[in-house]
Amino acid sequence: MYYINNEGLIIGGLTFNFGDKKVPGEAQLDFLSAMEKGILNNALWLVNNPIELGNGLMVGTVEDGECHYTILLDSQKSCCGARKCDPSKSIYEMIAPCTSDSEGRLICYTSLEYIEKAADYDLLNDSIKAELKDNNRILLRYSFL
Repeated sequence: MYYINNEGLIIGGLTFNFGDKKVPGEAQLDFLSAMEKGILNNALWLVNNPIELGNGLMVGTVEDGECHYTILLDSQKSCCGARKCDPSKSIYEMIAPCTSDSEGRLICYTSLEYIEKAADYDLLNDSIKAELKDNNRILLRYSFL
C-alpha cells in the first residue's frame, strides 16, 4: 500500500506480508481468472483499503475466498490481528469498516439482516431496532484508547 501526496508523489508505504497465505503470482497478474480457476484457495487478500485511525492503528478487511476477516493493524509495531466476520457474534464487533471520523474513530456499517442474527441483538433498545427496521442500515463508531 502506497501513501501518495496531493501532487501524486509516493511519500511512503506499507507492505502486507500474508506469509504462506499470500496471493500466488498468477493471481497477481489476472485476479478474476485465478478466482475462476480456484487458484486463490488458501490465500488472503485485502478487500478494501485499510482505514487509518491515528496512533499508527489501521483497520481493514481481508478475505480468503470463503470468509471475511476484520483486521486491526499497528503499523508502528508491525503487527496485526484478525477476527472472522460472523453474524452470530456481538453487535459490537467491527463489521464492514468504511471510514474514520475527524477524531480517528472507526465508522462501520451493518444491515438489519446481519445485525438481527447477532448474539446480543435483543439488548438493543427499541428505538434503535425501530430505526433499523425503517432504514435497514446502522453506522457504528468505535473508539480505540
